[in-house]
Amino acid sequence: MTPAERSTYLLVDGENIDATLGTSILGRRPRPEERPRWERLLQFAEDRWRQPAVGLFFLAANTELPMTFVQALLAIGYRPVPLSGGPGEKVVDIAIQRTLVELARREADVLLVSNDGDFAEQVEGLLDGRRVGVVGFTEFRSSAFAGMTERGLEFLDLEYDVAAFNERLPGCASSRSPSSTPRSSSEVAVRPTSACDAKPPVAQRNSRPCPFPFERAFGRMVGRGRGADGRDTAPDGRRTVGARAGARGAGGGSPRWVGRRVRGGRR
Repeated sequence: MTPAERSTYLLVDGENIDATLGTSILGRRPRPEERPRWERLLQFAEDRWRQPAVGLFFLAANTELPMTFVQALLAIGYRPVPLSGGPGEKVVDIAIQRTLVELARREADVLLVSNDGDFAEQVEGLLDGRRVGVVGFTEFRSSAFAGMTERGLEFLDLEYDVAAFNERLPGCASSRSPSSTPRSSSEVAVRPTSACDAKPPVAQRNSRPCPFPFERAFGRMVGRGRGADGRDTAPDGRRTVGARAGARGAGGGSPRWVGRRVRGGRR
């Protein structure tokens, strides 16, 4: 496969980024204008290594599917991956982990958007010569990734490298100012310790996922949206088809993909 044929897979752990932004940086629920501009992230993924990017945005949808947000993601080029699972099952974590394992079998580069150390083992397994990066907030990135830069892992800051925000985020000067973060965050593993680093860690969320190109790894997943007649529907309102995934989650149940596949508003 030539470099021109390669793709960058962009895996977005939206819950982790939102939780870090709200709990550890803003100290409250982010307003819409304070959240990342996700289209800039997708463009950054294409520009970073000058090749097409496939954006997979993982969503927990145990109660209801945020249709407005899903449609917005579709409009800017992402493939939303809504999931649901049993009580206490970290479906988003499970799906991202399985996706990273499957990507290790492909000729592709990877950008993971998360601060969560739950993916460290799978990320390390990708460091076989391909290009791999972790995008997030440098001062809140898990220490589980420390030491992987020697094997080629790149660290990228969502605010300063990606420029994903319209407004500058609050924080102390030593940890959230451009002067303390090189434009290439791969040069450092963790920002210098400061008073800001005493902020409480991000609370663990109980969800995480599994995507579209990798049905052979996960099987088809059962749609959980409901139409007016009570039958399963995909996010775009179409009927879903599928069987239970063969792989079991940590809680013994199978994570379910809400709808078989979503792309361009069609199954």
